[in-house]
Amino acid sequence: PQPVAVAPRAPAEADPGYEDEDPASPASESLAESLTESPDNAPRKKPSGWMRRTGIYASIGGAVALGAGGIFGLRSRSLNDDLSRRYTDGLLVPGDRAKFNQVKTSNTLANTLMIGGGVIALTGLTFWGLSAVSFDSDGEGGGNVNVRGQW
Repeated sequence: PQPVAVAPRAPAEADPGYEDEDPASPASESLAESLTESPDNAPRKKPSGWMRRTGIYASIGGAVALGAGGIFGLRSRSLNDDLSRRYTDGLLVPGDRAKFNQVKTSNTLANTLMIGGGVIALTGLTFWGLSAVSFDSDGEGGGNVNVRGQW
């Protein structure tokens, strides 16, 4: 293969969109208008807000679960203290076995509600915090790259 020589274009064949002599020409004005109407200057779409609402409701639900866990924890502690006092005084009776089961159930519920409520509340707070960050694309197939300067 032989190399192809590139011949310079005649002025009549030059790119009509390229104007370097008169910056006030109509072609350069339309170029300036197209640059000012870039996607960055276009009005942003309003986000749906699902993440914010979900975060708020999950945070409230997590707080309620934490509160319920605290109530069951206090009940478990109260029953446990009562049974411990009866044991040290030697006043335990066979009927107190049901109270041991209540302590165990209350303790399990307290731990489960506290852990679950904490996870739900933390997830809700994360969603709520991330709701201020925009994850929406511009609908044009991805992000935008803007290059500015003089050539």
